[in-house]
Amino acid sequence: MSFKNLLQTSIAVGVVSAAFVALPGSASAAFDAAHDTTCEVSGPVTVDGIGASFQRQAQLKWGAQVLAPDADPLSPYATGFGFLDLFNASTNPTGHGCSAAARTSAGPPPVPGSTLVRYTPSGSGAGRRAFGASTTVGQAGVRNTNYAFGGADEAPTAAEIAAANEGPTTGSGDNATLHTIPVAQSSVAVVVKLPANCTVAANSTNRRISRTALAAAFAGTATTWSTVLPGATLTGTGCSTPVTRVARLDSSGTTFAFKNYLRAIDPTSFPTSQGNTVWPNDTGSTAVVRGAANGAGSQLDALNARANGGIAYADLATARDKGFDWQTGLGANSDPTFWLYVERSTGVYATPAVSNNAGATGVNRGSNCVNTTYANAGGAALPATTASWYDVTANETSGGYSLCALTYALAWAQPSQANVGSLQPAITQDQARAARDYLGFAVEEKTGLNGTPRAGQSQLAEAGYQKLPEDVRTEARTGVSTLTW
Repeated sequence: MSFKNLLQTSIAVGVVSAAFVALPGSASAAFDAAHDTTCEVSGPVTVDGIGASFQRQAQLKWGAQVLAPDADPLSPYATGFGFLDLFNASTNPTGHGCSAAARTSAGPPPVPGSTLVRYTPSGSGAGRRAFGASTTVGQAGVRNTNYAFGGADEAPTAAEIAAANEGPTTGSGDNATLHTIPVAQSSVAVVVKLPANCTVAANSTNRRISRTALAAAFAGTATTWSTVLPGATLTGTGCSTPVTRVARLDSSGTTFAFKNYLRAIDPTSFPTSQGNTVWPNDTGSTAVVRGAANGAGSQLDALNARANGGIAYADLATARDKGFDWQTGLGANSDPTFWLYVERSTGVYATPAVSNNAGATGVNRGSNCVNTTYANAGGAALPATTASWYDVTANETSGGYSLCALTYALAWAQPSQANVGSLQPAITQDQARAARDYLGFAVEEKTGLNGTPRAGQSQLAEAGYQKLPEDVRTEARTGVSTLTW
């Protein structure tokens, strides 16, 4: 069995003070001699990003500052810049650094330096819109060159890529080439908060959900805890409280991947025509509760705030960050917030995490996607990064979790061409060089001589993800290697 998994990764490029310079779309765009080496920039440079919240913890691990979304992050004309997320400011005060020594086999991890990467997790839709990857009138081809790269859980379709490449006019002068580059994979966790005065034992028999119960819960037809958790021994008067679904506010690649999985179980309740933010039976007592703002963090904050509990979904890293792993030392059955084992098509149940335990020293925080493989539609070879990854699916292999998804970076092959026709300040060559270096770091897997992770892929498990399968990473590295100016 397979399901579509498309997740946009977004990192946006910061506002630049240089005036807009119109460059011919057909002009040669190789890096000049002052920028043709890794980490070679003329001075301090800021690279800002926007897109999928699925990547928030990975960006922090890679050294980016994470910004909270501004008041209007969805507008293709908005800067998208928010204020520093103070929750993480103390551990990531200056962002990703770049040094040639850090790229050698014996070198240390990159340290804060002259390159600053900032990331705004405003959702996959915001990431696609920043690159004009849309077929909506007024958004198609409209580029926001405040961003050198972006992302989405839901990779752009072929039509959306064509619109992005075409640019704001139908002529060839502003044509560009958009890359969709896989950077990580992780699981989509199904999480619950039990209502007050309701407990369940902390074991895989009680904390699991069948495929039919999962689809029914998110279709709004399974509204009691005994039907959502049919194998559980529920204790307490609060267990009779109705179950409420808590969903994303924004258009999300995580939602896209999750709905594709539900569609494989119940295509009637989750048809392909159903909008990303639309849920069945969303009225009256079965109405969906949504996060107050974009992103999985706001969604799980809304779930945590509910005295009567509920059920939701989120990337593993955010689920762990918001306390939905399995707490220990709280007393028997007293942890009300946790993720569930999900039934595979074979009838076996699997956890989204390598380890369910929270915060213990030496715990592997990675997602249970180690053995996941991905295939294109109809068994075709994986696409090049200049093509659409929309139809790339995760195969349910013999082991591990079945709800795994790729996350993607979006980047221009030649930002100098993407600058043409943009209403925003131009991407500079320094920023283009820094963006390529950062994405190159993200898809590499090198470690120091003492085994310390020092490149992006080897850091992913620590942040709640898994490194890319090697065939996927080969395409990613090839794509990054072609990024220029």
